[in-house]
Amino acid sequence: MRRGLRYLVMLLGAVLLAAALGTLVPRPLWPAARADGEGTRHILMLRNPIHTDIAVPLDDGVRRRFAFLADAGLPTDASEARYLIFGWGAAPSIWKRRPGRYSKRCRC
Repeated sequence: MRRGLRYLVMLLGAVLLAAALGTLVPRPLWPAARADGEGTRHILMLRNPIHTDIAVPLDDGVRRRFAFLADAGLPTDASEARYLIFGWGAAPSIWKRRPGRYSKRCRC
């Protein structure tokens, strides 16, 4: 009984130590190695009280990766476009989808 209690206290101490170290020690300890030619891309989070969108800057690599969106009618090859934005905010609003459920709360 006493031995089992000692192991339980040691396990609890190890968990608390791991939690403390995980909180206090900055990560990563060493900078990650970069591949040649790899750059930094600033991805934006656009948010408001209802939803969040993700904006990815458009370059040739992103245009090639998301070329399948052109089949759905999205003009990914438009030269004046600067960002590709993801999120359900582009879909019809949730207030219009379920008016009976939310109309009393938001007076839509």
